[in-house]
Amino acid sequence: MRPRFWNIVWGAIFILMGISIAGAVFGWWAFVMWKLIFPAILIVIGVQIIRGHNHNGHYAEQTYEEMYRQAGTDKPRYEATFSGQTIQCDNQVFEGVVLEATFGSLRLRLDRAIINQDVTIYCNVTFGAVEVFLPSDVNVQVQGTPVFGGINNQRRGGNLENAPVVTIVANCSFGGVEIR
Repeated sequence: MRPRFWNIVWGAIFILMGISIAGAVFGWWAFVMWKLIFPAILIVIGVQIIRGHNHNGHYAEQTYEEMYRQAGTDKPRYEATFSGQTIQCDNQVFEGVVLEATFGSLRLRLDRAIINQDVTIYCNVTFGAVEVFLPSDVNVQVQGTPVFGGINNQRRGGNLENAPVVTIVANCSFGGVEIR
């Protein structure tokens, strides 16, 4: 498993912050245990980011880059960098998408889309937000790795019999994905 570039960068930043704070604690002040807790937390977070630790306590079997590649080139890809964008899919057949929000926001309106089969929405959010509006006649499955961010599924209702499943695979660093 090869970590994504930004996972390595953010992981290295947290590790360096933790080591520098710990070094300052050891070099300039008397040894006090509470001063080591914050640097230890930063180091653990950095190592988990690099290793791809997910919110279920298991290590990811694939990187998000590999998952995006599996989505194939036939899937549309939308990116928002320091900007915002709304993607509307009215009365069109939806078959999946890749969304990237970096310091930006994406709104995916699928509430009037035609979803006839199981589909996957891949989201990569860094200091941004993705909002997904789904039709009421689909089931939702969420997989994700939020790091200082979150994935919020606000959908009401349970499992609909024989309904297509929309799987949302989300990687959130200092950002979030909201499902409505």
